[in-house]
Amino acid sequence: MTITGIEAAPADSTTFTTKVLFILNYRLGNITYLFAEINKSNHNLSFLTMKFKKSLIAILASAISLTWANITSAQEIRTLQDYLEQCIPESEDDELNPECDRLREANEANEVREDEELEAVDDSADQDNGIGGYAGINLGIFFPDIDESSAVFSGDNTDIGDAAFGSSIFAGISFSRYLATDIELGALIGDIDSDLDEDESYVLGTFFLNPRFSLPLGSDRQSVALFLSPGIGISQLISSVEDEVDDFDRTTLIEDDIRFTWQVKGGVSVPVSRRFSVLGQLRYASQTGDDAIDYFGAELGAGFNF
Repeated sequence: MTITGIEAAPADSTTFTTKVLFILNYRLGNITYLFAEINKSNHNLSFLTMKFKKSLIAILASAISLTWANITSAQEIRTLQDYLEQCIPESEDDELNPECDRLREANEANEVREDEELEAVDDSADQDNGIGGYAGINLGIFFPDIDESSAVFSGDNTDIGDAAFGSSIFAGISFSRYLATDIELGALIGDIDSDLDEDESYVLGTFFLNPRFSLPLGSDRQSVALFLSPGIGISQLISSVEDEVDDFDRTTLIEDDIRFTWQVKGGVSVPVSRRFSVLGQLRYASQTGDDAIDYFGAELGAGFNF
């Protein structure tokens, strides 16, 4: 026995009552059709008793009841008022419309997707077109080559320490992921041994203007990048002698001439977040002129994007 289907309800049905009557009519039509088939096939269904018919009627009535419950509980939520009435319970015992969970899940998925799209747009703008600023600080150890007979040192038999400690700060503008420029202030501090009884030390102060060329190793903005940064600037060597005069401490400074200086540095930058990165680099710098100073060093630092 085959039960024929019915056409779907018109897509433009707009009232809840129309939908309910349509489905009830479908259910009652099926019941009528079943009894007609039973009467036509009575000689084949003689084993059906009145009790079985009553059971069949009860089953069909339950199906209609369940259909009505599903229609009632799954009403379409179209307005904010519908959502407030059907999706915000007044008590813990209130039964919510099944549509509420679906709407919440769809809304959460949509918010996640929008956040990801906005982040992707921000990253793309920063990577390709954004002009931003950056700054940072470096600390390192250096190995200078200084003429120990220079007039800037007060004592005789001067012996310059093999290593010096240095630091620098820098700030600049990034034009893209690949090109930037910055200014840098730095200083090296080392000890001097001589025949003087007083403590003697030196400071080499530097100022550089550096273009910066970067090579990201990934497409993401937060990817490791290699960089190379040549620079030109000036530097000055200053020695200081500390002694006591009439129980007072005295510091004597002797300055060398300010000299033109060039440098080249390169290393790797490792982003930790969108704004913060750590870096490691090697540097070589050299003065020009007689008794020029040159030095090589290794540094660690931190950079900040803004």
